[in-house]
Amino acid sequence: IVPNLSPDKRAQAYTRISRNAHPTRDFYILICLSAMIAAFGLLLDSAAVIIGAMLVAPLMSPIVGTGMALVSGDVRFLRLSLTTVLKGALLAIFVGLIIGLLRLDHPLTPQILSRTQPGLLDLGVALISGLAGAYALSYSDAAGALPGVAIAAALVPPLAVVGIAFSVGQPREALGALLLFGTNFIAISFATAIVFLALGYRPAIGQKERRMIQGRACRV
Repeated sequence: IVPNLSPDKRAQAYTRISRNAHPTRDFYILICLSAMIAAFGLLLDSAAVIIGAMLVAPLMSPIVGTGMALVSGDVRFLRLSLTTVLKGALLAIFVGLIIGLLRLDHPLTPQILSRTQPGLLDLGVALISGLAGAYALSYSDAAGALPGVAIAAALVPPLAVVGIAFSVGQPREALGALLLFGTNFIAISFATAIVFLALGYRPAIGQKERRMIQGRACRV
């Protein structure tokens, strides 16, 4: 159903995804802006504003990188991707906390409460989003689907909810939103690993094969 990528195309996809998994200055700026937009959208109970925050958020790339690292057996890449996700998540929570402190008298809106009780449907959406994200990042021609994947994955709004809920003294709601993000992260990583296996990615068996793959990536 899904044709295997050629070695050169696998090297191109590996380079593209690993490059986007690095926690650069642009990554932190976009996380801050995305979390700010999401927090204000949650407080205003505006779905349109929250969708805008999803489009800005750059968290999908390092999460997809986690799935690729697992399939490729690249411990260094896995550590990098996990560190990037953790730093981005903590920064988004902190931004949500700061904005929440500015609006202590504001009640928890339906948009906030809807992200404090994850369910099986949320898990299904995360799985499908992971499949779509991995496929789009593997094929440069399908990169146009990434904005839609970012909207479906909804990674930053739950993190902003964590910060807002803590700011108003609602730790139970904060933990529920954190559980939603954790569920999405695990589901997306698992789904991306399945796609990469289907596309022909395998762990490098020996040091020679690992050097060959890295050499192709460097030439790309």
